[in-house]
Amino acid sequence: MVVSVRQNDIYKKSGSLTVDPGVAATDSYIQFDVNTVNKFRVGVDDTDDSFRISQGNDLGANNRFKMSSSGERTMPSQPAFLGVVTSDILNVTGDGTTYSIVGTERFDQSGSLALGVFTAPVSGVYRFDAGIGIGGIGVGHDRVYFSIYSDTVTKQYPFGICSPATVRDANGQRMSINAKTIAVMDAADRYWIFINVRTGVKTVDVFGGAIVETWFSGSLIC
Repeated sequence: MVVSVRQNDIYKKSGSLTVDPGVAATDSYIQFDVNTVNKFRVGVDDTDDSFRISQGNDLGANNRFKMSSSGERTMPSQPAFLGVVTSDILNVTGDGTTYSIVGTERFDQSGSLALGVFTAPVSGVYRFDAGIGIGGIGVGHDRVYFSIYSDTVTKQYPFGICSPATVRDANGQRMSINAKTIAVMDAADRYWIFINVRTGVKTVDVFGGAIVETWFSGSLIC
């Protein structure tokens, strides 16, 4: 049964409203249209008894929210991504060159990561995490700059400066850096990660491979 309802057609002071198709293997839902165009369908998918909000006129397709019968909730279109460096990138810095790291996309729920740069699809508060593995550090290298960075000046999040002499491994060639932040972003704001090693020659590598040492992830949190 389909019931078409216009504004102010239904008014209830008390009581309850039950949507039950009364037919086996049939979804129970409410359809929301605007000017006869299907916008959202809200209800219970009979295939697994999950509660869903789906865009369009098909409950189960284009899911925007899903809660299982056990209470687990997912939002398949919520912006979230992970990019990793899958092979070593050689001689990218060491002489003061700023190198913006480009990785391989592992997943990207909103299609917002491209060539190592995340572009916010909507305004909100985002969390970013990054790990950078570098090697080829010589005795002349005395400054490492690293950041999760924005080209919007008022929203830049520099992370820090360290001396490789105090943190590199026993061979004096490699070190790992981790960074994280929470950023307020407007739609179309961009973030990425960079590394800059100074006061030496350009021998510093960014590590990648089967064991992931360099990566960049983020998600919309509210």
